[in-house]
Amino acid sequence: MDWSAAAPPPLPGPPAAPSAPPAAPPGKKVARFISTEASTSTLKVAEDGKLPELRLQEAAAAEAKAAGSGMNPLVLAGLLTMSVALSIGLVFIDDQPQGKSLNEEKKRAWYEIEEKYFSHLDAAAPLQRYQVYLREARQAATRGDRRTEMDRYRKVLDLLRAERGGHERGLTGSRERDTKLERHIITLMRED
Repeated sequence: MDWSAAAPPPLPGPPAAPSAPPAAPPGKKVARFISTEASTSTLKVAEDGKLPELRLQEAAAAEAKAAGSGMNPLVLAGLLTMSVALSIGLVFIDDQPQGKSLNEEKKRAWYEIEEKYFSHLDAAAPLQRYQVYLREARQAATRGDRRTEMDRYRKVLDLLRAERGGHERGLTGSRERDTKLERHIITLMRED
C-alpha cells in the first residue's frame, strides 16, 4: 500500500462555539434561573458549633404557660380535703325518696299508738271514744278507704282539742300523752 497517495486525516480544529439555545416561539414564556448574591443567615451558631434546634411556637407557648401556672400547694391541699369531706358526707346523707321515709314515719306513728294507747287495755274494760275512732281509722286504712280514715283522725283531733279546757288529766290521761297522740295523728294524716 502506498502511503503517500492517501490523504492525510483531518486534524481536529478548535472547539466550536456553544450555540445559543433555540429561540422560543413568540408568545411563550420560559422560566430562567437568576442567581443573586448569597444572603446572610439569621441563625447563630452555638458554642459547640451546632445550629439551634427547631421548635414549634405552639409547644413553646404551652411550656411557658405550664411553667407559669403552678398552683399553690396549700390550695391543692384545701381542695383535696374538701373533696374527701364531701365524699364522706354523701355516704351519710339519706338517699331514699321522701315517700319512703314518710311511710316509715307513718309505720312508727301507728306502732307508738298501738303500744301506748291500746296495749294496757283490760279486755273487760270498754274502749274510750278516741280509741274507737283510732281503731276505725286503722280498719279504714287497711281497706284503702282514705276518706273514712281521715274522718276518724279528725274526730280524734277534735276530742283532743276539746279536752284542753279545764281538765288537767286530758283525754288520754295526761297532757303530754295528748300532745304525743296529736303529733302521731298529724303524721298519719300527711299526704304522700
